[in-house]
Amino acid sequence: MLQQQLEIIVNTRYSINEEEITKNVAALSAPVFGAKGKVIGAISISGPVFRWHRESMEQHISLLLKTAESISNSLY
Repeated sequence: MLQQQLEIIVNTRYSINEEEITKNVAALSAPVFGAKGKVIGAISISGPVFRWHRESMEQHISLLLKTAESISNSLY
């Protein structure tokens, strides 16, 4: 199960956490890559579960990935 989740995260370049750590809190995260292409950090956004709807989550994922890419590119 963990291996499958990791493969999905590697392929999509983001992860979703829905109440896995804190009740009523959801989060999205994406890796930040350094100059050599290795993960050196991450960026995430979180909020109350009741505000996370599929439509808004897609927008958040798009913005999150663009921001992570922008940060990664600025490190080259």
